[in-house]
Amino acid sequence: MTFLSKLNIVKNAPQELKGKLEGIALHRKQLIEKLEEQGKMFSALIIESKPEYKRIRNKKGGGTKEQKVSPWYYNVAGMFYLAPKMGRTEIDLGGRVGAAKDAFLPALNNLVEAVRAGEIDKQITDAHTKDSATRGKKPAAAAGGDSKKKK
Repeated sequence: MTFLSKLNIVKNAPQELKGKLEGIALHRKQLIEKLEEQGKMFSALIIESKPEYKRIRNKKGGGTKEQKVSPWYYNVAGMFYLAPKMGRTEIDLGGRVGAAKDAFLPALNNLVEAVRAGEIDKQITDAHTKDSATRGKKPAAAAGGDSKKKK
């Protein structure tokens, strides 16, 4: 019996599918990290009235930069609402549901678990696609703007 006949050969997934699975796993990980940051900020809000939270990120040149983190939650009449984002685009979770101050952190933890389980992968992908499509694009020039040149 040869060595190759002892191996279990499994058909490999197409390359484009591999990249997509790695992409959504990366987006999930990034979203979970950001949601956990939001949880820390909200915990600080309970203790303080105005929390300051900064993230240290690496710049391309090798240095580091402090970056202020904006809250994804807001308070309306004592109810807290969450607007999670992928890049600059808000992730649609199917409507606005608020939670009282004491129930907000458990709701946020439930959302983190849903992201880990892959329950909102479609919404993450949609938001990422929408953000990628608008990133770096400039508004179109006004029609006929160049025709009025002075002679």
